[in-house]
Amino acid sequence: MFGFKNRFASKSKKPKERFIYSQDPEDYGYKFNSDTGEYYDPETVGDEEYGLRTWDYNFPDNEDDLYMIKEYLDKTEGPWILAGSLGLWDGRHHGSVMIHSYEELMDAISLNGQYDISINDVDGDFEITVRHHDGTNFFTLRELTKKGKQWYENNTYGRDFMGDYDQNHLVEIPSYTRKVRFADKVFGRVR
Repeated sequence: MFGFKNRFASKSKKPKERFIYSQDPEDYGYKFNSDTGEYYDPETVGDEEYGLRTWDYNFPDNEDDLYMIKEYLDKTEGPWILAGSLGLWDGRHHGSVMIHSYEELMDAISLNGQYDISINDVDGDFEITVRHHDGTNFFTLRELTKKGKQWYENNTYGRDFMGDYDQNHLVEIPSYTRKVRFADKVFGRVR
């Protein structure tokens, strides 16, 4: 199945991982207060102007991070392929889906109703981890190359009975996809 992580990872050096998004308040520096059952920002303790700032689940601090992903995908020509594995009650399932917009990405990873979602740039790959009551889903979003787009647009022999492409072919051929490099493009390169 899908192995972008294993196939493209360098064995000689530690991968460069850059944080992009998380639903976990602790990833944004908030601490859990067991007395109140809320997450609080320790940097606002004693701040007379703001008092003790707590994590607002209705308007969380991470909304800007999702907005940056939305802006990038909406302004960048796709399509992309999202491939990975789902940890479900009946075992691990593998697959891939074509993504043409931010909304399709969010639908594919089922952002709403999940317990813990994190998105990171790992050596240029857009990696998504979703933890939920059945297990953990792992996804990698890759951009199609010119060759990959050509295959996707022109291939007819790989259609199944519903008329869909055999998208695993795109995942299996390294020259058909490339790293998204989201963090470098949006935040700038780090040396």
